[in-house]
Amino acid sequence: MVAWGDNSLGQVTPPAGLSGVVGIAAGYFHSLALKSDGTVVGWGDNSLGQLTPLPGLKGGIRDRDGTVSQSGGSWTATSLTVSPDCGYAGTPVTATGNGFLPGETVEISYRNARVSVPIGTGTADSNGTATVMQRVPSAPYGVYALYATGLSSGSYALASFSVTPRLIVNPNEGTPGSTPSVQGYGFGAGEAVNVYWNYPRRLLGTATADGLGRFLPLTFQIPGASSPGDNLLIAKGQNTLATVEGHITVE
Repeated sequence: MVAWGDNSLGQVTPPAGLSGVVGIAAGYFHSLALKSDGTVVGWGDNSLGQLTPLPGLKGGIRDRDGTVSQSGGSWTATSLTVSPDCGYAGTPVTATGNGFLPGETVEISYRNARVSVPIGTGTADSNGTATVMQRVPSAPYGVYALYATGLSSGSYALASFSVTPRLIVNPNEGTPGSTPSVQGYGFGAGEAVNVYWNYPRRLLGTATADGLGRFLPLTFQIPGASSPGDNLLIAKGQNTLATVEGHITVE
């Protein structure tokens, strides 16, 4: 078996001597292999118990430190869906987890290799389904693993969610020479963000995003040669290349 990609948590370094693999599964930060004898071996991140055998699972799970644990029996699969699966800060999101213990609290959070952001909690109904409706909090640009974790059972499920950039223009109208401002969300943590007037193309200024990918209002001057009506602004992160448009009406 061969693995490649991000190895920041050891997720693409299989245990030495691993053989007899008949199936594989890969998370964002951990990997699992099913062997022909019915055992399961895992490696990588175990911060949320993803390498800890579920009650009843026949298998051997190898953590990053080489420790192997065992268990046996049956278990219920969990799943998570999220709608929509991408959006900027403030976007309403519905996350639905299935396969949890009836009545247990299920915590929803999303994370990548750099940041973990809680979203909210819900209570599983009699069918083991928990639904959390919440707005996307501020977070840096990128693809995240969205986790649903049962706080009683320790069971978890995951889906992917992409944080996209957003540009707010305030006010969104003005005359040539006036000085509105722009504010951004969903860029790379700490990256420089250039803001342009689209036509004629002109750099209006550069802002620096904070640890959550936001930048404070950047004041700019509407160019004197701007055409009346709708005009386009473009903000572009200089590291992530995350790009988003904004609009302003020139009077």
